[in-house]
Amino acid sequence: CPKEHRTPVVEKFRRHFCHHLLIPLNDADGTCLTAQEIHEAAVYDMYQYCRQNDLVHVWAYIWSCWYALPQQWALWAQSAYPLISRMRTTMKAEGFWRLFKHDVLGSFSRPGLDLVTYLIFTEVLPSIKRKLDHVLGRQRVGGPHVLAPWAKEAKSVWMDKSQLDSIRRAKKEKKLLSANPKTSAAKKRQEKQLEWLREEAEQSQGQYRTALLNWTCSCPSFLLSRFLFCKHLIRKANTKLGTNRPGLGFFRKLRRFLLSDCRYSRCRPCSPQRPLLCRSYPATNRRCPG
Repeated sequence: CPKEHRTPVVEKFRRHFCHHLLIPLNDADGTCLTAQEIHEAAVYDMYQYCRQNDLVHVWAYIWSCWYALPQQWALWAQSAYPLISRMRTTMKAEGFWRLFKHDVLGSFSRPGLDLVTYLIFTEVLPSIKRKLDHVLGRQRVGGPHVLAPWAKEAKSVWMDKSQLDSIRRAKKEKKLLSANPKTSAAKKRQEKQLEWLREEAEQSQGQYRTALLNWTCSCPSFLLSRFLFCKHLIRKANTKLGTNRPGLGFFRKLRRFLLSDCRYSRCRPCSPQRPLLCRSYPATNRRCPG
C-alpha cells in the first residue's frame, strides 16, 4: 500500500471494526443497522476508496484476508456478534502464550507435554489465582484496594471528558506548545494538531443521539473509544451523580460488562431509499472532540 494511503485505510478499518448493531447512527431516527448492512456498508466503503485510488492489490488483500464472508469477517469484526466484547480475546490469548513461552519455557529446549503440563500447574496457575483474588477483592481484607490498570485509565478519561471544552482545549494547546519537536515531521504534526484545535474551537456543537440508560451515543468518539466513553454520556452521568468529579469509590465499583440484550428491540434496518453508510462521519478526517 502506498504510504499516502496507509492512514486513511487504517482509519476506515478501525471504524469498520468498532461499528456494531447496538450503536445508533447519527441520523434523525437514531437508526441501528443490522449485522448484514454493516458488513455491506464496510465492504462498499473500502472498495470505493481502493477503486478511486487504483489500489488493486490492496483491495485483493483486504477482501481475501479480512472482509470476505463468512470466514474472515467474523474473526475480527464486532458487528459479527450480537454483543460488544469487553476485551480483545485474541490479544489476551496471544499475550498469555508469549509470556508462557519466554518466561516459563525459556529454560527448556523442546519440553515434552508432561513437563509443559506440570509447569502450567506449578508456575502459571498460582499467578492466575493471585490475580483473580486481586480482581475479586479477596486480598488485603480491611485495607485499601488500588484500582486496576484499566480502571486507572478509565478514571483519567472520565475526568478529562468531564471538563468544559474550553478547558480541555487550553490544556491540549499548552501541552502541544510546551513540546519541543526535534524533527521536521514532528513540527508539521504539531502545527497540524494546533490547527485542528483552533478549528475545533470555531466549529458549532454537533447534535448527537445520547441514551444514558442504554449507554449509547451516535458520536464518532463513542464508536472509537476503548471504554465506550464520550463527553456527552459522561456529562449526563455526572448530572445524575450530582458531581463533576466522582470519588474513588465510584471507580472501584466500575465494571466492564457486555451490553444487555434488551437493546435488540431498538434496532431497525435502514431505509432502502437512502444510501447505505457505515456511519455519518464528518467530511474531514478529524476526530470528534468528544
